[in-house]
Amino acid sequence: MSFTCSVIRKGKKLQFDSLLEMDNALREIDFDHFSQGKLRDRYETYRYAANDGKGNDSTTGKPLLTFDEWLKM
Repeated sequence: MSFTCSVIRKGKKLQFDSLLEMDNALREIDFDHFSQGKLRDRYETYRYAANDGKGNDSTTGKPLLTFDEWLKM
């Protein structure tokens, strides 16, 4: 079984190879001061983080959601 996760932090894409590695890194984020931004910004973060480089969602293998589809999730 393989695990890879991407997280956007300060405009950089971080890759993690294990849940423990990701958990340790995310614990360092001060979520009280973390801004989620506008919906369009959050959508662009999803597209950047989930994109497998071929226009598909790396977690599902399906095409990335459009903005309207993403809003309905």
